[in-house]
Amino acid sequence: MTSTYLRVLPLALLLTGCVSLLPKAGDLPPRLALNAGEPATGELTPAINATLVVGDPDSASAYNTFLVAIARGPYEIQYIENAQWTDRVPVLVRRFIEQRFENRALFTAVGDRVDLPVSDFELQTDIRSFEIDETSDQPFARVTLGAKLIDRRKKVLGTKIFSERVPVRSAELGDRIDALNEAATATADDLIEWTERLTTTATSP
Repeated sequence: MTSTYLRVLPLALLLTGCVSLLPKAGDLPPRLALNAGEPATGELTPAINATLVVGDPDSASAYNTFLVAIARGPYEIQYIENAQWTDRVPVLVRRFIEQRFENRALFTAVGDRVDLPVSDFELQTDIRSFEIDETSDQPFARVTLGAKLIDRRKKVLGTKIFSERVPVRSAELGDRIDALNEAATATADDLIEWTERLTTTATSP
């Protein structure tokens, strides 16, 4: 009985110590998300009778993170202190693009490879930049995506690079994220219009 007690006591003390080290809610950094806007309402007939997979974007390790990137030189990436995205940037961007597509109700279904193991089209992207650029007197948000659209036979229908810059109003975190959200929205919408044109042509009789 005594030996059992001696083994359990250190464990109890250890657990007590761990609990005391947990951060308080107010000490956690803010978790940031992109806002894809409001979806289309009502019963809408998709403009394109096809399904679309949006793959997770490829990216350099500098963007494959929960952190908000800041470019402070041509070869230098830093991060905003005490701020994090709700997910890694590639996952965040993929979900954002999906939601922008869904808001337009263009396709019969839009999803990732888990949602749609077989699809009519697949949109592959890579993140060239997703950052606040502070290399000049006027900081701006920059979002650049490379895109490739392929059909179910793996034929490449087109490739293109999309990029947008939006001035940042101030160094406040909210203004920086607003600018990134606006740049992401404009980039995604250009990407969606390009995808619509290519898929409409591909599905025309």
